[in-house]
Amino acid sequence: AVRIGFCGSLTTFSSWNSEMVVMMFGTGSENKHSQWLRALLGYLIGLETALGSFVFGKNVATWIHRALNPELSSEADAIIKVEKCGVYVNRDLPAFERRYLANLDMYPQPESECDPNLVKHLERWRNSTEEYRRHGNDRLGALISIEKSVLVNRQRAADSLCATATSLGWDIDALHSWVSSTTGFGSKRHADPFSIPTQFSITVALLFFLPVVGILLIGVIATVGEDAYSVTYRTMWYACLWAPFGALMRWKLGNLNGKLPNEWKWLPLGTLSANVIASLVSISMIALDYRRIENGDGVNESFWIAGTMRAVKTGFAGCLSTVSTWIAEVAVLMKTSHQHGKGYLYVLITLGLSCAFSVLVYGCVVYL
Repeated sequence: AVRIGFCGSLTTFSSWNSEMVVMMFGTGSENKHSQWLRALLGYLIGLETALGSFVFGKNVATWIHRALNPELSSEADAIIKVEKCGVYVNRDLPAFERRYLANLDMYPQPESECDPNLVKHLERWRNSTEEYRRHGNDRLGALISIEKSVLVNRQRAADSLCATATSLGWDIDALHSWVSSTTGFGSKRHADPFSIPTQFSITVALLFFLPVVGILLIGVIATVGEDAYSVTYRTMWYACLWAPFGALMRWKLGNLNGKLPNEWKWLPLGTLSANVIASLVSISMIALDYRRIENGDGVNESFWIAGTMRAVKTGFAGCLSTVSTWIAEVAVLMKTSHQHGKGYLYVLITLGLSCAFSVLVYGCVVYL
């Protein structure tokens, strides 16, 4: 909710793109001359600033996480150490088994957390499978399947897997004994503390949402002054009413991510669509507002015409578009070497489509 709702709405791609397009046409400057070079620099500076902020934020999160979770940070360091030696660490296993079976050199030692009489069962299993717990071993897949079935799902391994384990000399009985002597088969060892029934979460959301909408409506209706201060705050109240619709539409469009076929499956279509649509809505509202003012139509008109244009631009389009999610996706694509070029391609596609369509719409509305 914080990542999609708050961060996605706090950062706005549409306003950034619209400002650059207006600079290209020069309608926002006093001499009406095109500032295309400044606009290109604005795209570059905005992109670099967002990427730099994302990297810095990740580093800060890592520092805070390590400070608050010294045991997990110690485990992470130990995992990096053993994986450099070719040892496979199954991150899906429960914490104790994950640390003990990989023989992680960390403090406190995993075996210090459990009864030695019980650990001996797991030790027998570890000793019998140690040489197979390495990257590239052709029997590693069978080992992973057995441990997922027994240690994660808390079920006895299938007969075929037991036969494979017996033929390789793995002490499968010791693994079954370990589970039987701890939590037992069929038990749920790890309940999700964040799982909330859907009906309950919707009810809570409505309890918060409806009073907020009421307050915003009161603000829009009660603020009736004609001075710049009153109009500004009335527009802000009004924009907040449009914001949830933009955020919800972006959330639904997110379902399109990964839906493109074949070699384009990597492209986040949902986020791309949200940013392009929001850019078109934003630049349309700016163009209509500019033409209204240039034609002198805004002298005696009511608040609702200009206010709706600006509220839709700021509230709906601002929350429909997102820089934070876009940059996070770009960073993921750039993280791996085989997708490094796709990150830059995603940037060019997003900026190219948003800028090109916005230039077309703005030019048609303002000059035709």
